[in-house]
Amino acid sequence: TAPTLARPAAGSQIYAVHVTSITVNWNALPQSPPEASSMTAEGYILQASLQADFNPVLASSISYGAALSTLSIVGLDGGYTYFFRVGTLNWAHLPKFAVTMAQELPAILGVSIDNSAWAMGMVLKGSVHAMAPGNVINVVNTGNVGQTYRLNLVGEPNATWSSTAGNPAPEAYRFSAIFSDGPAPEADWFVPPDDAVLTSGQPAGASAYAHDGEGDAAKGFGVPAGSPRKLWLKFEAPTETGISTAQSIVVRLTAQ
Repeated sequence: TAPTLARPAAGSQIYAVHVTSITVNWNALPQSPPEASSMTAEGYILQASLQADFNPVLASSISYGAALSTLSIVGLDGGYTYFFRVGTLNWAHLPKFAVTMAQELPAILGVSIDNSAWAMGMVLKGSVHAMAPGNVINVVNTGNVGQTYRLNLVGEPNATWSSTAGNPAPEAYRFSAIFSDGPAPEADWFVPPDDAVLTSGQPAGASAYAHDGEGDAAKGFGVPAGSPRKLWLKFEAPTETGISTAQSIVVRLTAQ
């Protein structure tokens, strides 16, 4: 004899929408004793899919606590509409599903960094300063979609200096950046003009702001949600300058 299925959960609804997860709740059924009737439940299963017929099921969450009335699906990508259904489990752990619910998870861009300042100390004309491991900037995708990082200088540090993608010159400096997982980049990993940061800016790519000797998993484009990247900077001072006071160069990092 086939086991009797539990009755469907009543009152199932989308309870909360977070950055990468969605929570569903419902009215719990009584605990199921052995060989119990359809009026009780042994537990619950929550399924999610991108298809209304749940073929295939994208993810599921299960609990064998009958008193529980909330489950979540985590690790979801933004920019999609997901379908959800709650199943009550009988003593044989066979599900009886309730109504299907649809919920859009909006695409969210987000980025965090753990180091917003790099003090280079004394800068002499024609000198070169590369970021040391203790200053590396850890960049994390805090959104829920894959994203690409864009870098640009926010203006020039003074009325005399200008940034260049070419070689440093009198009153002209070169500021470079790369995304790399290396413990510390070699000087020749910064290749102009691909890695030069200018006021006009550019997005990271296979060559832009990238060490060509590493795979895409270290680079600043197509970064999956939740994934970290390491950003390294390099400054090459003007070969001649009349500026003798401290200067600040501001770099903007945005996600797109």
